Amino acid sequence: MKTKQAREQKRCEQAEARAAFIAKQVLGIETLQERGRDRFDFHDVSVVGLREALVLAYQMGCREARGGSR
Repeated sequence: MKTKQAREQKRCEQAEARAAFIAKQVLGIETLQERGRDRFDFHDVSVVGLREALVLAYQMGCREARGGSR
């Protein structure tokens, strides 16, 4: 049986993976890891891209809340 802490850790890891997926697929950002250089750590993002990323994140959260991964 998983502990509460282990379940929370898994949820955090899943959230990080989803954020990385959205950043790469929607915004074209290769990684969300800090790399210590402005040219790698700051990105120009269009309003349209930002909206698409936020909507996708919301939809993914809704699916997770319903218990599905559609």
